[in-house]
Amino acid sequence: MGNTDRDILDERVEDLLRASAPQPRPEFMLALRTRLFPERAIATWRRRHRPVFMGALASAAAAAVVLVLVAAGPLAGGGGQDVKAGSNCRSVLVKARGRVPVVVQTRTGQTRIVYRDEPVERPVERCR
Repeated sequence: MGNTDRDILDERVEDLLRASAPQPRPEFMLALRTRLFPERAIATWRRRHRPVFMGALASAAAAAVVLVLVAAGPLAGGGGQDVKAGSNCRSVLVKARGRVPVVVQTRTGQTRIVYRDEPVERPVERCR
């Protein structure tokens, strides 16, 4: 059972056939995969480009925050005007009609909540 010329020839032919096996072009494989499995291609695109998109979105948001702070926030030049909190407001009790919950017992002995219109005092802030 030694190596004969026929065995060596068969091995060479098999090696030659394996090396020259036809391979489809990568563009064809991508187009075929996209056509046969569209959701997988979309998921692959999302998975591949999501970090780039999120990074761009984060940098745009940071730029917008800086722009708002510089244009109208505490970093904006106010022309030397001081901001002072004024105390022109005071709390006043105002009487108005409102719905008030009342617990009532029915003839059968059950308890219910009934709303009645009654005068109610509510605090209201008045400013000048």
